[in-house]
Amino acid sequence: MLDYAIYIPRLLKRAIQSVDLTHVCRQWRIVAIDHPGLWSHIIVGTKFTDEFLRRSHREPNAITYTTRGHSPMEYLSDGPRADDMEDLAGIISQNLSRTQSLHLTGTPTQFTAILPMLLSPAPVLEEAILKDTLIILPMGQRNVPSLPSDFFSQSAPRLRHLHLHGWTIPWPSITFNTLIYLHLSRPGVDAGDRGEFGEVLSALSRMPLLEVLHLRDVLPPACLHAPWQPINGPKQVVALPSLRELVLTDTARGCYLVLDHIAAPPITEYQIDGTDHGGEGDLFARWLYKMTKTSLPICELYVSQMPEAFQIPAYSKSEGLPEGKLLFDLNLGGQPEEEYTRREMEGLFNALPLEHLQILHICYNTDSTFSDWPGIFCGCINLWHISLDCVVDDGKMPVIDQLFAIDLSPQTIIMPPPFPPFPSLKSLNLCDVDFGRVDKVHDKFLTWLGRWGPFKTLFLKGSIINTALTDRLKALPFELIIYD
Repeated sequence: MLDYAIYIPRLLKRAIQSVDLTHVCRQWRIVAIDHPGLWSHIIVGTKFTDEFLRRSHREPNAITYTTRGHSPMEYLSDGPRADDMEDLAGIISQNLSRTQSLHLTGTPTQFTAILPMLLSPAPVLEEAILKDTLIILPMGQRNVPSLPSDFFSQSAPRLRHLHLHGWTIPWPSITFNTLIYLHLSRPGVDAGDRGEFGEVLSALSRMPLLEVLHLRDVLPPACLHAPWQPINGPKQVVALPSLRELVLTDTARGCYLVLDHIAAPPITEYQIDGTDHGGEGDLFARWLYKMTKTSLPICELYVSQMPEAFQIPAYSKSEGLPEGKLLFDLNLGGQPEEEYTRREMEGLFNALPLEHLQILHICYNTDSTFSDWPGIFCGCINLWHISLDCVVDDGKMPVIDQLFAIDLSPQTIIMPPPFPPFPSLKSLNLCDVDFGRVDKVHDKFLTWLGRWGPFKTLFLKGSIINTALTDRLKALPFELIIYD
């Protein structure tokens, strides 16, 4: 491995240890010098560089270059000497043909001498990671670096892992059909510099072996009314039969368009972070309905609503799979003043097959548009555990009053009263409730508990409760567990 770092004590110590082996005795020296693996960690800019390169022979290697800083100004001021960068560029140029892993982290200025060295074919390269450390700076203080369109001369026949953070690269230049892992992220890059949506689909169609796909802030502007289609042909759907994980971060419309144009296997995990939400709930409801028709059953659901975002992670349990396997994590965010209507949320939940739902976690902000989400799930016959967590802001309605406002009425009348809203309920978990000391409030809480129907265990997490209410709860036909 060819290593360069501003902070090199660990690498230098390893190099010295290799040299020390040659000083034990003549036989050890012969054995050590003839072992290329001992000399594959090469530190650029030291007296060991040339000799280590010679002793490593022509064995496959890994080149790692990284700079570290603790603030934006450190990234701008700290860095290797110019002659070190030239040495590194020379090493890459001379060794790229035998490099298996290339990991470069730094500023665009530091890459000036290195980028021209990345225009040659990389016949044995399997992993390439390039990260721009200046991505943490505001857009006005940096220029977004661009990779050349003939990156690796578009010839890296064994490349399996490509990770580009903070760099732009034309979609038509991504032609590596052996990739199984692709991560592209460019936070803060103007949408107009991201190409066209058809180019995205064409690039993905050239990578049928993909198992992991991360696209963060790299999608072109989305146009729902005119999705990309071939001339005189139907909508293109890209088949990714080996995809295990899809992560999208972009506008809600952009994320939906990618989902709508990709055909993935039922085991695929989706992590969707849609920003600039503008009423796309119906679109995602359509996608959820189609996706869950073939996916594993939903056994556990988290629902989190804040004034600025709404999130639904769903998990499944199946024999032979890890417990709590993620199916999808849908996060729709908008402007701080935007809120999500009950109709839109009901549309999303109605698109989900909930007949296997067993565990439900509800978290909401007290000033949200509605706090009666449990009512939406009334009648789920396999639901046995419910957890309610209300986030309280200063000056907002207390959690206890929010609990009293919950509507436990089922959406449709399944049976006449007294049919319980959750017939299989075993445990109820309430978080961060201040029950106070007023007897009337305690009486109302006990009445409220009775509306849930029979259950076996009441969990109170991080709640403030006095002895009088504790004793009254202990007298009821369920187990009371209070914990922090």
